[in-house]
Amino acid sequence: MKVGSLVAYIGPPIPGIFHLDSTREPNYGVLIESEPGCVGTCFCVYWPEAGEYFWHDETDLSVLCGVE
Repeated sequence: MKVGSLVAYIGPPIPGIFHLDSTREPNYGVLIESEPGCVGTCFCVYWPEAGEYFWHDETDLSVLCGVE
């Protein structure tokens, strides 16, 4: 997963941001920062629908369109 990749959130619901209601969920975001060699919450994603930045674990994200 590289900076600039389009990602989808596939992790558990997060109250206030990622709800069980998929019609309100900001499903797609852009990876804007990652920490090489980091274990855990290492990936910062900008979620345009929420207008917010959040840090996530790699297992909570799925790459839709990667950057080479």
